[in-house]
Amino acid sequence: MRRLGARAYVVFLEMEAAHRLYRLGRLGEAQRLVSRVGESGARGLGAGLCGDAEADLALARGDVEAAGQALRRSRQALGQTRDSMYFGPSAATEVDLELLRGQPEEAAAAFERALDTITGAEYTFSMARLYARGVRAYAELAERARALGDDDDLAEAERRASAAVERFDAILAPERHELGTPVPAALAYRAVCGGEISRLAGRSDPNAWSAAAERWTDLEMPLERAYAEWRGAEALLLADGDRGEAGELLTRAAATTRKAGASVLLGEVEGLARRARIPLPGEPDRVDGDGQAEGTPAESLGLTDREVEVLELVAEGCTNREIGERLFISEKTASVHVSRILAKLDVRSRVEAATAAHRLGIVAEKAEPADAA
Repeated sequence: MRRLGARAYVVFLEMEAAHRLYRLGRLGEAQRLVSRVGESGARGLGAGLCGDAEADLALARGDVEAAGQALRRSRQALGQTRDSMYFGPSAATEVDLELLRGQPEEAAAAFERALDTITGAEYTFSMARLYARGVRAYAELAERARALGDDDDLAEAERRASAAVERFDAILAPERHELGTPVPAALAYRAVCGGEISRLAGRSDPNAWSAAAERWTDLEMPLERAYAEWRGAEALLLADGDRGEAGELLTRAAATTRKAGASVLLGEVEGLARRARIPLPGEPDRVDGDGQAEGTPAESLGLTDREVEVLELVAEGCTNREIGERLFISEKTASVHVSRILAKLDVRSRVEAATAAHRLGIVAEKAEPADAA
């Protein structure tokens, strides 16, 4: 294409290569291609594909601002295109962005807007990741609702997830495909949906995540496999399953994400390992005299710096709105942080969370009057 002077096709092919390098976990090579095309001033479809790839790479390393900017450039370049071949991947990236922001309701809304917006046929290869990310958003909503004891929101998350899976299964139906079966990647994403549904139901199934990981192994898509391994280890630990197996899953996932430079997923894997007190190769050994993992109480529970800030305000008795105002975040985002804190502390109320935080020394006790009993 270069020899023929067909610059638009050169950009298209380079961005197709970048997306495939990303799926292979070769993020550095993908980034070099994306940077070169971005600097060349590509337009139209090529610019849209470049923006999508740039956003995916930024999300992998946790750069929310860069991902948002790249996604906006992509949408602008794609214009009014709502063909699932191009809009589906872009929409999946938008859902990923909202999930990384800790806003599952916005992620679910973005997913549903995309389904309402897509025109023409839903190509399974282009839509499968979007469905998997949408069901993940519903699982996050269900976990939050369960932590807060909100049965209505839990039932609503279950209803929306069921509808999404039913629609996904319709496009995976054998009669829709000339060879009688969808592309393998679509089936792998459907396996991920199975794992997310089990998580949504409050009983994350290690076998479902193992099935998904096996499919990604066959497809040589290491980052998707690492996500399934992380969730599989989480499911084993929640069910008091085989800690040795969980450790093996976390070790593989950590090695994969560390090699790829996927810092966000690596952080999730390492956080789970810390909470479970499972040492990972490549991390400094931090143990006390009794052979237990050292570190602050917050680190041992996997609380992020932001979650500690939120917990301090919870301990002060602040509402979600007040937390949002103090930390310059939305009330919904504050609610998400609170629900995750409740889950990590294994408590069901804000009062219990504040009590646990004081007991563990995560936040300091307020001085009481001398005559207080």
